[in-house]
Amino acid sequence: MIENIKEQIKLAGGEGIIRRYFVMNSFDGVLTVLGILLGSFISGTIISGTIIKITLATGLAMFVSGSFGTFATERAERRKTIMDLEHELLTKLDNSVLEKANKTTTFILSIVDGVSPLLASIIVISPFFFSKFIGEQNAFYVSTLLAFVVLFILGIFLGGVSGEKKIISGLKMLTVGFIAVLIISLLGLI
Repeated sequence: MIENIKEQIKLAGGEGIIRRYFVMNSFDGVLTVLGILLGSFISGTIISGTIIKITLATGLAMFVSGSFGTFATERAERRKTIMDLEHELLTKLDNSVLEKANKTTTFILSIVDGVSPLLASIIVISPFFFSKFIGEQNAFYVSTLLAFVVLFILGIFLGGVSGEKKIISGLKMLTVGFIAVLIISLLGLI
């Protein structure tokens, strides 16, 4: 079954799109949680339960938005592609291999788009689940560090995809994270 899905995704040209959605939305999830963490720090209210609830609510909202937005958009774009092809071929492609591949790819893309920011968010806040043992302040520091580790790993992954030096690509992603921290910190001074 997995091989069949992989073949359908390849036929529909979805491999690169899946990678893009995964990285872009994981990146969004990490930076969103970084914003939540820094906002909590700046306001002086690092409360584990609150950070977990806000992050999960935000992650779930991004899941719903990403999944359904991507499903609707990809479905429309892929349906247009099929209709254009039908027009050129002067035949209907209902239940064709290509139509089935497009449907499968649309579904997989919508899941990846929704799950990636939620998963990244949960990974970053995971230390707060153990704050009873390590303390809320330490959970904050470990979560913040974890956010940068995930950004670096995403950068390394992109470096592998693009053929660039992986470490340089990872450092570029870290730089973006540091810029976000700087901007959020400056807002905290206002």
